[in-house]
Amino acid sequence: MSEIKFIKGNIFTSKHQTLVNTVNCVGIMGAGIALEFKYRYPEMFEKYAKYCEDKLIQIGKLWVYEVPNVNQKVLNFPTKQHWKYPSKYEYLEKGLSKFVETYKDKGITSIAFPMLGALNGGLDPDRVIDLMQQYLSSCDIPIEVYEYDGQASDDLIDKFRNAFIYDSLKELEKTTGLKPNVLKKVKSVLENQDLNSLIQLDKVKGIGEETVKACYQFAMKLKTKPKAQQAIAQDIFSIAEPQKQEIVQNPKSIKVNGIKTEFDLSEKVTLTGLDVQTIQKIESKEEEVSIRAIKTYCQALKLNFAEFIAKNYVTT
Repeated sequence: MSEIKFIKGNIFTSKHQTLVNTVNCVGIMGAGIALEFKYRYPEMFEKYAKYCEDKLIQIGKLWVYEVPNVNQKVLNFPTKQHWKYPSKYEYLEKGLSKFVETYKDKGITSIAFPMLGALNGGLDPDRVIDLMQQYLSSCDIPIEVYEYDGQASDDLIDKFRNAFIYDSLKELEKTTGLKPNVLKKVKSVLENQDLNSLIQLDKVKGIGEETVKACYQFAMKLKTKPKAQQAIAQDIFSIAEPQKQEIVQNPKSIKVNGIKTEFDLSEKVTLTGLDVQTIQKIESKEEEVSIRAIKTYCQALKLNFAEFIAKNYVTT
């Protein structure tokens, strides 16, 4: 028997393997959670639209999308026949019954649901909770059910905001594909409006759908980018002070708990996640490099960021 955890928040912050996307059967992801899934996984949306065209997406039939290169899945769960019509409790029951029958065969090991049909579907939340508990309690995997909270932060906004604050317009133009005037608009919104989630950009006057798409693809790359040396790194500020000073003074000759601290260029690319050009700019002390890139470089290679800046970029 599974203990179902009910959470008021943003489902995209869940650490569970599988997230549930509520969909209709006509190939439109135009609002709510479905719109955000469309922005996050455009390849999934294209397949979904084709499956709807071929009449493969139907009430009671669940489609699992395997997110490339990570151990994550999206379970597309039809709660409506058509986007403009309300959900029905019988639709939920058919889908939940199918899920209970098939989740093990689909390799689902943990899952986070939204409140099925209770936001844009028009169904009563209390009755939806009762139905979900009735069916899901028989599962033997961790299950979360999210009640949407528009004030809760998502998993993208902080990294996205930091990138726009610390990266130069030239760098952002290269990484996002957006033009400088559009980047300035987005940057202004991030600086002057209290955004809790990236989907809120979709409602900002003057920011179009293509811009939102580009922002999401950039943010998703930031999220999935390997964290430099995360598996083997030890925070330099947690090292005993004498050893820390030795590392700072002679970083190329020291090993920290057996960790190598001298790397060739290809190793630096792998560890930092930065491209060759950015690493070369940092090492040649060029001022156009972003603070965020320098921080990433220092953290990955176990360098004291403050001392690195003082030594290489501050003149006295």
